[in-house]
This record gives sequence, structure tokens and C-alpha cells, in this order.
Amino acid sequence: MLRISIIATIFAVIGVIIGTNIQQSPPTQIINPVSENNNVIEELIEKNRNLQTRLTAIETLQIEERNLRVSLGETIESLKKQINQQQNTIAVTPTGEHKLSIEPTQNNVITPSVTDLNEKKQQVLTSLGLDETITERIQQREEKMEMDRLYLRNTAIREGWFGTEKYFEKTREFNATTNIYREELGDENYDYYLFNSDQSNRISVLSVISNSPAESIGIEKGDIISEYNHKKVFSWSDLTKATTDGEAGQQVSIVIQRGSEEIELFVPRGPLGIRLENIKVNPNT
Repeated sequence: MLRISIIATIFAVIGVIIGTNIQQSPPTQIINPVSENNNVIEELIEKNRNLQTRLTAIETLQIEERNLRVSLGETIESLKKQINQQQNTIAVTPTGEHKLSIEPTQNNVITPSVTDLNEKKQQVLTSLGLDETITERIQQREEKMEMDRLYLRNTAIREGWFGTEKYFEKTREFNATTNIYREELGDENYDYYLFNSDQSNRISVLSVISNSPAESIGIEKGDIISEYNHKKVFSWSDLTKATTDGEAGQQVSIVIQRGSEEIELFVPRGPLGIRLENIKVNPNT
């Protein structure tokens, strides 16, 4: 009987200990579903931001490719004209076989080399009546830029990001932040330099997107945009940079040439909603 009482007492003590531990055990932590949803939303927002960046880069590359095609087309047409101007003579052999021989004139060059282009640039700079120190400084800065581009390409290849979005972004940043000729010559001389060296110096509106800021202020096909926020623009890249500078939505002026008329309009800073092409216009007109 005593043994039974002792066993019963032991079981009773064990039951009390277990019950006490159960009461003191911390409640199971419940995962907050709201916190998880916030993390998912933040991830989606970040992915959307990255996607927008990629789309912007693709659009910029498409514009660059279109302008390059236009430039190549102009070069091809120029080469065709030069070839047609050659003195083609047909020599008849004793057997009656005909051979076509092309005898270019002394001053006619079929394919312009880099040296020829550089010489033309130098001729244009000289025609502007600039001090020799300015032309020498331009040449030195241009050669330094050329080396910087080579170093950028070399680094990208070595580190494995050549041809990637990172490479194109750094290239765009490099080209956008440096305009040696405009910095050294000033806007007026730079305008003459572009025209006389057979480069485009104006941007013309190809078309206007419906319900865009450009349409709302009356920009039309064929208009030439000459200024944005009181600063001259000579190319679509100048305009693109100007629209992304400063505070978005800020009212800025934009000057367009429509025939012989100059019109000043006001538009919120940001995308205009127009398709452009680079053209060449004599600054004297």
C-alpha cells in the first residue's frame, strides 16, 4: 500500500511539472502575412524599375541605329556620285576583247579615309579664323577621348561585360558628357563647324505622337527644334539630354523654326512625344 502511495505521489509531481512547463512555454510566433506581401511588392517595384531602364536603353539604341542608317545611306549616295564621275574608258584589245578601265581624276577620292576626314576638320577649323592654340587643344582632347574609349572597351572585354547593357550605358554617359568642339568653339562657331564639315546641325520633327505634350502645344511635322530651355540643340541627343536634366514637369521654353517663322512655346520638362531626324541646315539661312 505504501508503494502504491509513493508511485501515485511521483506521478502527481511529474504531472505538476509538465503542466507548469506547458503554461510557461512561449506561444508559437505567427508570421505576419502583411510583411511578406510588402516584400513581394518591393521586389515587383524593383523589377519594374529595372525593366523601365532596359526599355529606355533599347529605345535609345533604336534611335542611334536609325540615325546611323541615315548617315550610311548618305555616305553610300555620295560614293555612288563619286564613282559616276570617274572617267570610264573602254580599251579595245587586238583580239577584239573589251576591257573596262577606270581612270580617276587626280582630285577625286572614292573612299574617304580617316586622315582625309581629319584634314577636312582641320580645314574647317582654320576657316573659322581660330587661334592655333585652340585647334591644337581640340586635337589633343580628341585624341585623349579616343584613348579613353579604347580603355573602356578593353576593360569591358577583360571583365566580361563588353556588349552588355552596362557597356552601352557607360558609352552613352561618356559620349553625352563630352562635346569637345562645342566647348572649345562656342555655339555659333560650333554650328558653322558642323555644317561646313558635312555634319547634321539641326533636328527636324518626323511625326508627333497622339495625346503627347508636343501635340498639346502645337508642334507639327517638319518643325525644326532649335532651342530647349534657352539652350541651343544641334542633335536629337542634345534634346534628349535637355529633357532629362532639371526637375521633371517644370515649365520650360522650346523654340521651333516653322518655315521662315520662329515660334517660342512652353512645355513641361520631360518626354515630348516626337520622332526626330538629324538634318543639315546652312546657319546663314
